[in-house]
Order: sequence, then C-alpha cells, then structure tokens
Amino acid sequence: MKAASWLFLPLAIVVAGCGGSSVGTPGSGASFAGRAAQPEERQEAVLDATTALASDESKAGINGVSSLGFRLLQELKGPNPLVSPLSVHTALAMTLNGADGETASQMRAVLGGDSLTPAQLNALHSQLRRLLANVELTGSLKGSNALWVRQGIKLQPGFREPVQSFFNAKLSELDFASPQAPKTINDWVKANTEGMIPTLVEELQPSEAMLLTNALYFKARWQDPFEPEATKPMPFTPAGPKDAEPVTVPMMSQTDTYAYGEKDGRQILIKPYLGGGLEMVFVLEPAQKQEGASALDAAAWRELIASVGTHQVDVRIPRFKAGMSQDVKSALAALGMAQAFEMGKADFSRMFEVAPGTPVAISRVIHQTLIEVNEEGAEAAAATGIGMEVGSAPMPEEPKKFHADRPFFYAIREPQTGLLLFLGRLDRP
Repeated sequence: MKAASWLFLPLAIVVAGCGGSSVGTPGSGASFAGRAAQPEERQEAVLDATTALASDESKAGINGVSSLGFRLLQELKGPNPLVSPLSVHTALAMTLNGADGETASQMRAVLGGDSLTPAQLNALHSQLRRLLANVELTGSLKGSNALWVRQGIKLQPGFREPVQSFFNAKLSELDFASPQAPKTINDWVKANTEGMIPTLVEELQPSEAMLLTNALYFKARWQDPFEPEATKPMPFTPAGPKDAEPVTVPMMSQTDTYAYGEKDGRQILIKPYLGGGLEMVFVLEPAQKQEGASALDAAAWRELIASVGTHQVDVRIPRFKAGMSQDVKSALAALGMAQAFEMGKADFSRMFEVAPGTPVAISRVIHQTLIEVNEEGAEAAAATGIGMEVGSAPMPEEPKKFHADRPFFYAIREPQTGLLLFLGRLDRP
C-alpha cells in the first residue's frame, strides 16, 4: 500500500529507540533505579508500580506526558521532528519544585493540568522510574537525572530534597567559569546515552546558576526481527506538496500477526521488543489527507490505541535514522508557560537561597534526540537540559533623608479621620 507520509511517535511514557549490531546481554534490562535482582521480584515491582499508576492522578499525569509530547511535536519546525515526552516532562517536573505563584500554575498546566500538584508529579515520576527500572527487556534502558550547580549557589531544601528523593538526581557543584565545566556535563550525558549524544551544551552562560539534565537511552531487539534479505529499495512519498516526487528508501518487509487498528483514515501498528516490556508504535497518516483534517493529538492517539485488535498484516517500514537538537524554550512558551522564561516575572523563589527579590528564570531548554530503526531492532537516546538564570538582586534603596535643620511644620492629629488636634510650625528651636 502506498502512503503519502507516515509518522512515528514515541509511546506515551517511553523513548522508543534504534537498532544496532549489538543489543546487550539477555535480561540486561533497565537501570533507572531500584531494579530488582530476580525476575519474580521485578514482576512484583512492575505490578506494584502499575497498580499505583492506575490512580486517577497518575492517569492524568501520564496523559500529561502524552499531551506535552504531541503539542511540542506540533510546535517544532523543520523535517523529522523527534521529541522525548518523558525526558522533557521529567526535566520540567524537577524544575517545578522550585517554582511558585503563576509560574508554577503555568508549568503545571503544561505538565498535565492544574489538578496535579508538584507533590503528585513527583510521586508520578518516582513510580514511572520504578516501573521502567523493572520492565522485562532484552536490551538496555537507562534514565538518569543530574543537577549541576554553580559554585557558591545554595539550593533551598524544599527544592533539593524532592528532586534528589523522587528523581534520584545527582547533585554536583561545578565551577561554571571553568572551560572544563561544559565537558564535565557533556561527559555525563555521553555516558548516560551510551555515546549517542556526546554534546548537550557548548558553553555555560555567565548568568546561569544551574543546569538540570535528564538523559534517556534505549536499545533492544524486535521480538520478531525483519529479515535483512527482505529489505528492498522501494518508493516513499515524502511530506509536502501533493505532487511531491517519491524517493527510494530501504524498505523493511514482513507479513505476520500484529496489533493493528484503524481510525479516521489513520492506521496504527504496534511491534513489541524482545522481552515484551516495551513496544514501538507506528501511526500511518491517510494516503490522501482531507482538507481540514485534524492533527494527531493525545486524544486521537488514545482513540487509535483503543481501535487495536489482532490481525495478519503485510508490513513495510523504512529503515531510518532521525534526530534533532533544539532549544525548545519558544515552543514551551507557546504551549502556555511563557512566564517561566521572563526574567523579573518568573517566580522560582523556592529554588535558590538568594537575596529576596533576586530574579530567576529558565534561560534555555535544550532537547536532543536521536533514533535509528533497522531490521534487528531500535536504539534511541534523548537528553534535556534546563538552564536556570539568576539576575542581579535589586539594589538596596538609598535611604531618604529628613534632616530637620530648618523651619518645619508639625501637627498632632487623629489618624482615622485626619482631625488635627494641634498644628504648628517651628521657625527656630
């Protein structure tokens, strides 16, 4: 079947990845935090986490991850946009612990609605980490968080403690003025993405006091790999004008039993990874998209998922590699959290121990992703860095002067009514 375009979307709470020649040892699994040693213990941990994540609050939070991903994807410009909803959501949820007032309200709305408090979002991410640490996967799944704090900057306990407790974030004090500081952060990102993202930051800005980072890495084999011999050059019609010329791509082919569904002209296909703990979801747009057709969003995504049944499917998927590196600050501002980026208006008064009135704002939200999909499986990495910028504390007000060294008036009055009881002028003491 020839299609005008197709769209890959990350699963709501995981980063789907890209394949290589090696996918690790069987059962190597996840390394978020708290991975149980024995299979039965991992099964119990997954059951406990999924039970906790079945609450209304957790469902709202997970829907918030999905919604953020779809909305962010729609905001990004250029071909082949790729985001990690989980990575961005994690980094912003950590940052939220330092926000207050209208800034916190805007961030909460972007992260999943005003119904979720920072404490509920912290608990959500703690359970997500526990779940992803214990999913059955023949491959590798890593998720790591870190706070890089400028020397001399103190974090408020109300911010530091939940970020370390719920997100297992590493806290490091760093000389931001040192030429080695960006390398220290990049080495951490590189190690936690298995070398897929070697550079997240080129430099640290002079006004930045902290960089919050999240790194995700995933690599696994398909449960049923494609046969390399079945991969053939085939036409692929790219997005763009209706008369766009097809291009030739290596197309992987397989006919098998799949989880498959259809809704509003779209088609959905789910292909599991070995171990069954994670899966990759593909959504194919209609070959002839109708004028005014709605963009795929979280609600349409849920309807597509609900349409899935078991079918015999002739599958063709191109072998591909994609990625992006962008400051998604303007995209997040467009989604409704603009105040967080406005120095003098943003309220991160719960984050640093600085002089009252010192302005703090998010300076940048760097997001990098990379994915490769081939016959064997998939490998992907994502990293998000949120810079926190500290402005100058307001200058102490110059004290006013009232030097009664010349004639002056004076009065005694009743303050509520202004009634004057006495009124005089002293010309000379």
